[in-house]
Amino acid sequence: MNASSPLRRPLQVLAIAQAIAIVVLSGLWLRADPSPPPADGQLLRSAAPSAPGAVAAHAAVDRSTTSAPAADAAAASASASAPADAGVRAVLYGTVRPADGAAPASGVLWLYRGGKHVGTSSGDLPTFAFAGLEPGTYRLRSRVDDQLPIDREVEVRAPTTRLDLELPARWLLTVNVVTPDGKPWSEAMSKAAPGLMRRGLVALAFDTPLPGDLPASNMAEVEGGIGKFRVANSPFARGDRALPKQTLGVLTLPAGKPVHVAVILRQTVVAQQPVEPGQQELTFTLPLDALLSKLARVRLRVVDPSGAPIAKAMVACNDSQTGGGGKPTGDDGRVVLEQLVPGRLDLEIRAKDHSAPPVEILVTAGADLDLGDVTVQMPTMVELQFDNFGGKGSVRCTMLDPVRPGWMADDLYFSADNGASQKYPFFPSRYGMLATGPNGVAIAVLDLRSPPAAPIRFDLRRGVDLRIEYAFGSNQAAYEVTSADGVLVRRREVTGSAGETAELPPGSYTVRVTDQAGVTTSRAFTLPAAGMELRLP
Repeated sequence: MNASSPLRRPLQVLAIAQAIAIVVLSGLWLRADPSPPPADGQLLRSAAPSAPGAVAAHAAVDRSTTSAPAADAAAASASASAPADAGVRAVLYGTVRPADGAAPASGVLWLYRGGKHVGTSSGDLPTFAFAGLEPGTYRLRSRVDDQLPIDREVEVRAPTTRLDLELPARWLLTVNVVTPDGKPWSEAMSKAAPGLMRRGLVALAFDTPLPGDLPASNMAEVEGGIGKFRVANSPFARGDRALPKQTLGVLTLPAGKPVHVAVILRQTVVAQQPVEPGQQELTFTLPLDALLSKLARVRLRVVDPSGAPIAKAMVACNDSQTGGGGKPTGDDGRVVLEQLVPGRLDLEIRAKDHSAPPVEILVTAGADLDLGDVTVQMPTMVELQFDNFGGKGSVRCTMLDPVRPGWMADDLYFSADNGASQKYPFFPSRYGMLATGPNGVAIAVLDLRSPPAAPIRFDLRRGVDLRIEYAFGSNQAAYEVTSADGVLVRRREVTGSAGETAELPPGSYTVRVTDQAGVTTSRAFTLPAAGMELRLP
């Protein structure tokens, strides 16, 4: 049938309706037949895991609706390179079962194509379904309670592809922390450091003992190592998932693998112990000073451009997942922030009619850091226009001129969801801006040391895909990508192996990677008009 046939459109509508019906019927059928995957299920070719402990899953494929598993690299490659008819749609459906055959409680599966998210299946397992897919190669990732994540390629063929997944074998390790007199650490900490509790404290597993602290992080709680950690004080931990007060959390680990478990305060190692495979419980007995000695203090004085102190300015040092709070400055403009969890912290100063530089400061374990005078200035009011973004999108800004050596520019984020025209106060400086939306992408450098003559409107144009593939094993790392004029377009703290795609204008860029030992390397690259793949490290 040719493209102009009058039957083409009705048949496409019919195909979509059939796909929806298949999802409904297959879901009902799968719930009626929740048997585990057949015993002859093959181990499919696995993409690199996206998170620590991510492993290839065993899967049985319904060969009446799809070809042999993707372990046949030649067949998979041929299928991936074959052009797909845009009018053809397919359904990917199946079951998810733990290795022990028990029914999983709940979880989420994500589907990606070319690094871009195309679907989510969440709710009660063991069944899942994705409808309306173009035939081709996809990447499937999972997060299932107290199970190891999977991250693998899936070949989807029309009209339906069934995929029955068996999650990797694992063992659960409960990690407890008590004081020398046997009291739960959480209770003792609530008295010694009110408000801190277990914030930032996690247990991570590694192949060998850590030789030192992890790289400085801006996250509230870091992830990494082998397996997955579920913190005990999660707001979702209720009923039979609630854990005793002495329990820090539960580690889900690959079966049969000895590990070294470290208690870590954001990135600072507090203590570590070896663990044998299958061990069900591990207890750390630690004096309160083991943690209190790691906490930091930051002192500073807030002043205006003339050097006069500013009283009652609220000052806080927060991570990227926390905001607000803090303490007010005194009449002399001074303030001391105590019992801070070390890391890369956002310096937040809220002073009436003044704007503070958007920066991160490095606060090391046990530090008593004196920042001296921090100058706030009258802000530059800037109007950002979003009317040409296509209804969605955002602008991310970073200050280009460092206020002080060693201070890192913090990201500012403005969403198109807040209106077609938005006004914001900026600390007077030069800024690099990355604007992205359905209508394209733009990179700009703006000098906001004086008010702009007109509202800022970004000339969005279609960009090209920069596909970033990283593989760091169980180690933690960070990377950032900047344009030729120094505009930050990507910054990530990562662990494990995964991939993501950024739409950017073609041109010259630099990528900087900091490994777990704190060593930074950089290299320049050119993003061509056809797009490219960038492999890290």
